[in-house]
Parts: sequence; structure tokens; C-alpha cells
Amino acid sequence: MFTVQKSSLSKRIAAFLLDLILLTILAVGFAFLVSLVCNYDHYVDLSTRYYEEYSNYEATYGESLSASFGLPFDEALEHLLKSDYASLSVADAAAFDAYHALTPVDEVNYCYTMIYQLMMLMTTVGILFAYITLEFIVPLFFKNGQTIGKKIFGICLVRPDCVKINVMSLFVRTFLGKYTIGTMVPVFIVYLIIFAGIGPVGAFVLIGLLVLEIGLLLFTKNKTMIHDLMSGTVVVDYSTQSIFETEEAMIETKKRIHADKVENTPA
Repeated sequence: MFTVQKSSLSKRIAAFLLDLILLTILAVGFAFLVSLVCNYDHYVDLSTRYYEEYSNYEATYGESLSASFGLPFDEALEHLLKSDYASLSVADAAAFDAYHALTPVDEVNYCYTMIYQLMMLMTTVGILFAYITLEFIVPLFFKNGQTIGKKIFGICLVRPDCVKINVMSLFVRTFLGKYTIGTMVPVFIVYLIIFAGIGPVGAFVLIGLLVLEIGLLLFTKNKTMIHDLMSGTVVVDYSTQSIFETEEAMIETKKRIHADKVENTPA
């Protein structure tokens, strides 16, 4: 009665996969709403137009500029823009004028900056609201920290002393453990790998986090992961686990059982 009835690994994996699918669907939905509010598609359309502008410019003038300066297109363009306009040939002058008729580089850079920032905002807010819904509100409704996946597969959360978890434990588990460390830290690292070129370092950190989580799951006494350690929770089998409403109720039950044993012990 007073021991933790740990859930089987197969149930935990099944519940995790179901919750992950639901979380992904919700996160995408919330991210889509954020994109509508922030007019994300407008910046994507602008970036497409800018890309086509500069691609067409390179297709039209790239070969002649490379021939004029004897350099690859990017370097030839740089030399062209630094040249004295009066000294340019007719063809190079036309390329010079055509370049300055394009959308200014500052405007293009601003557009791409907005796309990256909105992507991060959509990801952060989308995942946050998905966690609020599935990992906080739903468990408050089902009780005992049960998500939809946990409910279906018959597992739940308790404290290590078999007492029901409180709202603060669920908050810490959801927002500090699962959302911040378990999800957003890896997401930010992936963004840095893609956009900031921290490939080897980022990959090392991601692998380190994964190995830590797996190690905690396999080798800790109660099979607790980072979010469980932070919140003081244990994943247990709902059908066999005794769950006490409060610590006082648990202590009173222990006292009653002890008194019954003493009473029934032969003198």
C-alpha cells in the first residue's frame, strides 16, 4: 500500500507517443493562429518576390559582370557597386542601374529577420499553448496528473510517498521540466544549428540531453526523468497504486495499520 507501483515501460512509451501526436497537432494549430495574427504569410510572399528579383538579376547580368571583372558573380557585383559610375561600360552601367532598382538590401534583410523571428514566436507560443492544454489543463480535469495518453493506458502521477500531486508539482513538471528543458532547449539548439552554424556543439548538447534522459529512465530507482526529478513525481500504474489525498491521510493510515497489527499480535 505504501510502495510505489511503477508503471511498465511499454505503457509509458505508448502514452508518450499518443500524447506526442496530440501535442504536435495542437502545437501546429496554435502556431497557425499565431501566423495569422502576425501576418507571417505576408513576409514569406515578400521573401519569395525578393528572391525572384535577385535571381532574375543574376540570370540577366551575371555572365556579363563575371566577364567584365574576371570574377565570380558575387565578387564581380561587389566590384561593380564600388566602381566609379562614369568609368563603367554601357553594359556595366545598365547592370549598376538595374541593381539599384531592386528592393533595397536593408528591406530584404528586414523581411528575412522578421521571418526568422516569427518562426521562433510561432514555435514557442504554439508549443506553449499545446502544453498548457494537454499537460496542465487536461491533467487538472482528469486528476492525478493524467494526460489523455496516461488516462487511456492506465498510468498516473504520484509523489514518491504515494500522496496525490498538487497543482504546483504539476506546474513545475509541465512548464519547467517538460516545456522548458525537455522541449524548448532542444528546439532552440536546433534553431542555432540551422541558423547560427553551431553544428558539432549543438549536436553534442542534444545527444547529451537524450543520453541523460534515457539514463534516468532506465537506471533511477523510480524510473524518473528530468521533469519528474524537478517536480518530485513518479509515474505509476493507476489500477494498482494506492493514492492518498494528503500526507496527513497517509500518516493516519500508517498509524491505523500499525495499531491494528499491535492489537492483533498475541500477547
